Amino acid sequence: MWPWRRVPDTSPLLLQASIRLFLGLCVAILAIGLLMGWIVHLSQEKVAEHDIQDAVEYFSEGIKNMSQRGEKSAIRYKSHLEFTRILEDPAKRWVNLSSYLTTQNIGDNFSALLVADAHDRVLFSYGFDVKALPATIPSPPDIGWYYREQDATLYRYYVQHIWLGAEGRGHLILFQAINHGLLREFATPNTHLFLRWHGQVIASSLGEHGKTLELLHQAGQMNHDGMRFEQESIKWGEGADSPELVVHRQIESLFEAREVILGLLAGLVGLFLALWASIGFWVYRTTGRIALVGQASRQFIQDGHPTPALKRLLEKACRPRGDEINEVARSLGSLTDTVAQNDAERNAYMATLRESEAKILEITSVLADGVYVLDRDGLITFVNHETERLLGWTAAELLGKNGHDTFHYKRPDGTPISSDSCPVHQTIDTGQTYRSPDDWLVRKDGSSIPVSIVSSPIVRDGIVTGSVAAFHDITQRLETQKALRESEERFRLISTSAMDAIVIVGPAEEITYWNPAAERIFGYPAIEALGQKMHDLITPLRHREDSRRGFDRFRSSGEGALIGKTFEITALRKGGEEFPIEISISAFRIKDQWHALGIIRDISERKKAEQEYKTIIQTTMDGYLVVDAHEGRFLDVNDAYCKMLGYSREEILTLRISDVEAMESPEQVRQHNEELRNRGCAQFETRHRCKDARVIDVEISATYLDIRGGVFIVFIRDISERKKAEEQIRQLAYYDTLTNLPNRRLLLDRLNQSIVQAKRYQRAVAVMFLDLDRFKHINDTLGHDVGDELLKAVATRLNACVRNGDTVSRQGGDEFVIVLAEISQPTDVALVAEKILATLGEPVTVKGHELHMTTSIGIALFPVNGTDDALELMKKADTAMYAVKEAGRNGYRFY
Repeated sequence: MWPWRRVPDTSPLLLQASIRLFLGLCVAILAIGLLMGWIVHLSQEKVAEHDIQDAVEYFSEGIKNMSQRGEKSAIRYKSHLEFTRILEDPAKRWVNLSSYLTTQNIGDNFSALLVADAHDRVLFSYGFDVKALPATIPSPPDIGWYYREQDATLYRYYVQHIWLGAEGRGHLILFQAINHGLLREFATPNTHLFLRWHGQVIASSLGEHGKTLELLHQAGQMNHDGMRFEQESIKWGEGADSPELVVHRQIESLFEAREVILGLLAGLVGLFLALWASIGFWVYRTTGRIALVGQASRQFIQDGHPTPALKRLLEKACRPRGDEINEVARSLGSLTDTVAQNDAERNAYMATLRESEAKILEITSVLADGVYVLDRDGLITFVNHETERLLGWTAAELLGKNGHDTFHYKRPDGTPISSDSCPVHQTIDTGQTYRSPDDWLVRKDGSSIPVSIVSSPIVRDGIVTGSVAAFHDITQRLETQKALRESEERFRLISTSAMDAIVIVGPAEEITYWNPAAERIFGYPAIEALGQKMHDLITPLRHREDSRRGFDRFRSSGEGALIGKTFEITALRKGGEEFPIEISISAFRIKDQWHALGIIRDISERKKAEQEYKTIIQTTMDGYLVVDAHEGRFLDVNDAYCKMLGYSREEILTLRISDVEAMESPEQVRQHNEELRNRGCAQFETRHRCKDARVIDVEISATYLDIRGGVFIVFIRDISERKKAEEQIRQLAYYDTLTNLPNRRLLLDRLNQSIVQAKRYQRAVAVMFLDLDRFKHINDTLGHDVGDELLKAVATRLNACVRNGDTVSRQGGDEFVIVLAEISQPTDVALVAEKILATLGEPVTVKGHELHMTTSIGIALFPVNGTDDALELMKKADTAMYAVKEAGRNGYRFY
């Protein structure tokens, strides 16, 4: 069982200690882990540095040995050749040399061999393509480098003098290829070699893959193929033009990363647990003892006196060997004993004091007024709770102070109040009771409070020893009086300046209030109207009986069918003239009797304007309708709209706007109405369906009004004739009047559109220019009527030869132009041209004459003919057409 389990309850100190201990251990262990990781990393870096230096020394020595071996081999081959005198026989030396080189396996050491004379002319080559020989033959003795660009191979060459017999001395040059295979044999495990020539990798122990790697320009570390390498460079040879051998030595970790991490984590966790078990055990025990002392303190606060449980808690907090916690526990025990003794003495004194105060509080507790007591000298000896609340002072602050100087020394305007006029001081001086219904006291914050004060003397043995004052806050009473005065004044100002008549009728039907507007509207001055029966004064005779019955019901219950409503009715002026009024009636009660208040407006002018507006609406030629903004129901229409659609008024009021709308679905109409409600007004064109199923074009001007739940006020004009005229104008502007084919303007527009589409979708457009052969002869001999009918027949046949998306146009006279859009290949255009020739070649009968027609067709293509200008394209088609004419007519030709 862990010892801290005995801690009586959760201790904030225990929690703080645990958190700090945990955080401290975590920080310490993290620091140790980082230090160990840094040491491991440093060790690995040292090992990698040592490895790369060993590799550099090894390969430097290897390069030196390789050069020495090559040079010795060159000397050995020279010696053998001179010894065997193979080169001294001019007739057979090159055959013998080839046989010798083959038997000696020279390819094992060298890739190629050259023999040159003293004038650097190559006499013999072995292993080299003659065309790939060096431009300049090195002079012996020499060791150098040769780079062959044909196969991107670098060669190490060795040059030796050699006796050629009668030709004297010559040169023997041996080439050793430094390639992937050589570097692969030269490389050691975990090492990659790269040969870099003029900044370019030309060979690698990794083969062709190694040539694609990006190497560092200087020594350092890099990653490739998922491994880390240390890079160093070694100069291969002494010359400035020598290549570099780049060495990549793999950096091997002393330990696997997983092993290092697991080992480190295991060590850190073990260290954490060990420290937690040692230090944490002591912390938990110590905080547990402190928690026991805290619990003992709370026990004392709860019980108010020492108890056996308190003593046990303090004993458990102490240890056999004393420490600071022992001293705190013992001091707390002594303190509780002392406090308990003092409490007993204080309680005895307070009991006596409470008994005295209870008598006074018993008297004043039932009072809702403030009460205070002054002694003979005017000093305060008692205040009740209401006095404290009203004046903002506490009893401790007021006791012993002069009452008059403290809260009865000035009025709200700042003028002082003398003690001689203070009712409380007068009571002390005279022994009589004084009342002051309108007085002022001063609060602690300096503000004044209106009060009524009653002061009575305190008499002992016939001597006035002081005074008891009771005061009542009259703020609400003064505010009520002020509000009443302001309300009366406000009502007077409103009623006298109001444009509407305001009339009040008492329970006996008598008029009790009659404002100036009522005098103006009805013609009776107030002096004549007040006291009169309302029904006899302003109600027409035919309505008086109903009005009296309604008022009898109102008099007894305050209810009526028209109470709280606004309605229109007819009233009488003083001269007996009837006129329309709008009246709103409300009820109020005074002393259990009901009164009626009427607000009356003369609506004679409004009624006249409504009648005039209705007359205008009914006589206008435009349609007028009121539509419900939510459901689309027709609420009102004029005769013009009924005639426009062919419905009667009764029929159309049963419909909705969606029933006559011909262009939009009911859902679209609903959405359109929603947009109109948001915008407020709109003008647009649409089409409405008539009763006989005809559809007419209409122009609509609609406005949304937020009345009657939301309505649209709509004016509609029939624009069908205007639309027909616009269509006729458009037809004349863009179509040929004779053939009804597109004219030149519309043709150019469609041709430009086709070119734009062709550019976008990588397609072609064809323009065909047609001219009827010998049409002028027919026109001149048979007449223009026959010619016109023939042109119409040609237009019909041409339309039948092309697709719906193509355009057939008449340019004037007997010339036609066809635009073929979206052409895949020129053969398609040729097929259309042949079809046109065949179709127009068939006889046509016009007014009893059987006519035979042929045509000449010129064709231009975009983009084949290299222009995107419509006019230029038509000119090229026209040129091609004239070429057909010159060739004998009745055919087609491409530009």
